[in-house]
Amino acid sequence: MATINFKIRGNRPSFDVDLHVDTPTGTTVQSVTLPMSGSTGFSGVTDGNYYIVATDIENNVTFQSVNIVVPTTTTTTTTTTTTTTLPPMKFWLGTNQSKLIRSDNNGISWVDKSIPFMMSSLQNMSFRNNSGFVIHNDFNSINVTTDGGDNWVNKTYSLPIGNFISIYAVTEQLLFSAPTFSANIFRSTDGANSWTQINTGIPNIAVQHWHFANINIGYGLYRVPSTTTAVLIKTIDGGNTWTNISAGLQPISSPNWGYNDITINVAGTGYLIRSMPTSADVLLKTTNGGATFTAPVTTPSGIDTLHTVNQFANGTVIVIGNTVANIARFARSTDGGLNWVYTDAPAGYRSWYGSPSTLFTDENTGVTMMFQDKIVYTTDQGVTWNFTTTPLLSATHYGRVLGAAQLPLT
Repeated sequence: MATINFKIRGNRPSFDVDLHVDTPTGTTVQSVTLPMSGSTGFSGVTDGNYYIVATDIENNVTFQSVNIVVPTTTTTTTTTTTTTTLPPMKFWLGTNQSKLIRSDNNGISWVDKSIPFMMSSLQNMSFRNNSGFVIHNDFNSINVTTDGGDNWVNKTYSLPIGNFISIYAVTEQLLFSAPTFSANIFRSTDGANSWTQINTGIPNIAVQHWHFANINIGYGLYRVPSTTTAVLIKTIDGGNTWTNISAGLQPISSPNWGYNDITINVAGTGYLIRSMPTSADVLLKTTNGGATFTAPVTTPSGIDTLHTVNQFANGTVIVIGNTVANIARFARSTDGGLNWVYTDAPAGYRSWYGSPSTLFTDENTGVTMMFQDKIVYTTDQGVTWNFTTTPLLSATHYGRVLGAAQLPLT
């Protein structure tokens, strides 16, 4: 017999929580209702495979845990305790006109949570749980929240220099940021209160997109590299040292073409989008941590411009882009890019190249920002997509950057 403890974060009432056997839709063996976010558990659980499925009653949103295995025990007096943490389902979207909006229900609806003292467009932002970090178009201003965006603190002067173009949170305390065209990047270990300059030894880098597989292994991507700049850099020691792994990656010296997105897991399998100026974009694949990239057996067909790629623990890969007719197309592969299943958006939905433009808070729940007032979300890892609009956005007041309340990396 075992006890499965779990915690729901997010400070929202209330939740119906079921314990399912074998699959997320399998037989319900126990149920509990939480009046608000918090910790509780299921006791007297027999050996087997289980999933916790929680429903946000107020917003009618369902999300699930990873597979929980209760191992076979040799005596009935042995107790196995498993703890799973369900992240808050918050997403943030920053616009080209200094507005910040937030969704507390997986992208279904949005509210204005603009920062009072933010006067310029958002350049980049990153969140872990309810801790968020936003930099602006004046390149030396940073705002920090620790309560999901209800309150913000301006920490402009904590940055050692100006001209920052990106920020990335590995945890609530560990951050990386990059200025334009320098051999240096900057790391904070105290939530942006102070920063340490790290000389990478790689000249003229300008990291616009970050991706970390865990707390030690991370990548920095320059979206529009020239022949004199690095495309991709990598660390395996938490950012202390960095290596240029750009060999074989073609520089593209055009402001509208380059490398749009990257994802590489701990095992070294990952994908990189190369945006081409004279042909359809290409999805590249690595199986050795970025040492080499090759085109997958099949690249998603019908997509002329690729904007975003996400991969998941079960091997699923999702890419999003636009067709030649400038309509968003969503492609999903469950076999490493060999075969793809497609979902086309309704007319008027156009994918956007903001960095990043698609984020997931867990293995199932994701939001992608479209151009103008349109937003798309999924709660089943991209099997189905929901197409929505919000009056907080418009043709001239559109999304520029996206943030999601992801769990900290370990």
